[in-house]
Amino acid sequence: MIFREKMAIRIGLICLSITSFNVHADDSTQATTGDETTESAPETGDVEREDTESDEDDDGAIETGASSIEAVEPVLISPDELEAAAVRAPELDESQYGWLRPRRHLMDQVPRAQVDYTAYTLEWGELKVGLARIVFGVLPRMQVGTSPPLWALGIENANGKLNILRVGRFDFSLEGDWLNLPMGDEFAVGYLGWGARASLQVSDPMSIHFGGTSARIQGKGSPDLSSLPSLLISDEAKAEWNQSIDDAGATAEINANAVTVNLAVDWRFNRRDSLILQTGAWLNVDAAVAAHVPPVAGLHDAINESREYGLGDAYMASLAYQIAGEHWEFRFGVGVSSESWAWLLQSTDLSYRTGGATRLSEWRTRRTWSRNSGDVTD
Repeated sequence: MIFREKMAIRIGLICLSITSFNVHADDSTQATTGDETTESAPETGDVEREDTESDEDDDGAIETGASSIEAVEPVLISPDELEAAAVRAPELDESQYGWLRPRRHLMDQVPRAQVDYTAYTLEWGELKVGLARIVFGVLPRMQVGTSPPLWALGIENANGKLNILRVGRFDFSLEGDWLNLPMGDEFAVGYLGWGARASLQVSDPMSIHFGGTSARIQGKGSPDLSSLPSLLISDEAKAEWNQSIDDAGATAEINANAVTVNLAVDWRFNRRDSLILQTGAWLNVDAAVAAHVPPVAGLHDAINESREYGLGDAYMASLAYQIAGEHWEFRFGVGVSSESWAWLLQSTDLSYRTGGATRLSEWRTRRTWSRNSGDVTD
């Protein structure tokens, strides 16, 4: 407050000095004009006209008979006099300053904020901890993550995304997922998926997103279920299964290929609130599972099953409302799917986000507002 009062005093000094100069200049001009008028006034009724003569000197300069006005020194006012005459600027009260508090639902939208169904990635240094996975922005436009619930089930996993192209409102990224379920020393089921996503900001509040993935699942050998967690299978079932496999000397082989497509549209009302429409379907799935036993009593290839899935056999669609607060994000909605309640996987989410340039800028804005709140009056 002291700084603002000093600045007001200095500005007032300058304004008063300029005003004083203009007033004295106007008075001098009027006085000079009046003297000339008095001297040129005729004493009789005759009107005489005097022409101003101008002579050109040798150098080409022209001399005129115009009178000159002498500059008047400005009148200076002491700081004490100016401070006494200064008018204190009005101040904000608590209610007015509270109205200026930075709030996310009053801020401009961030089109590239969501990363799960788009081509966008977390900002450099940003961390997102959700119900299904943890993701971290390791580099600009590059993120890596993992799923703790899958680790709890004994499934090793990792995922990543790289935004390789950004032209205006268009973004394109590549992504990959890896999962591995070890079942003993001689058997493991592995999943390797890769895909691409494209996002386009059609207008300020709306964006559209396309994506496709191709995945391969493989496993071969003699499985041992002892390493599986009890959440998946009971200890009694493990022992019975392992005993039957050992007695028969059986081996298993799994091969599957899947291609999926996704389409999403989001409508952003502000930085906090948005609507999200997501759809997805399998274009083609070719799965084969075979169990092999030794040729005892003429039995072999006791189990050999394969199946293909086409478009429409597996699908998912949902409409959800997203609330993105300062750190917490919550998504809820409704949907349909070929498998019961599978649409909940994409329409429901709860996560905590921190770090990144956007949230750091918001934090600085809120900190500045909080620091200045002590200057307001009650």
